[in-house]
Amino acid sequence: MAKGKKNAIWGGASKGVIFSLYMPRAGVEMDLIIDINPAKQGQFIAASGLKVSSPEDGLKTLVKNDDIFVMNSNYLKEIIALSHDQFNYIKVD
Repeated sequence: MAKGKKNAIWGGASKGVIFSLYMPRAGVEMDLIIDINPAKQGQFIAASGLKVSSPEDGLKTLVKNDDIFVMNSNYLKEIIALSHDQFNYIKVD
């Protein structure tokens, strides 16, 4: 991960929560979590305290070539289309 880049997690379920806790321990800070579920948006993830954003709001905070860690690669094509294929997508399976 390049310095100055933002790192987003796409998927705020249990896998995203656990990922948000382990990555900083590996030296990679996470900046936000994006989730399509309106019930999760605006809430904060347990333990890491990251705020869950809607795709629309979360993508506004990212710039081209930032990293998005996709918690469920079954949705990768949909995520790429929604975000206009302008980020680095890392599958976490």
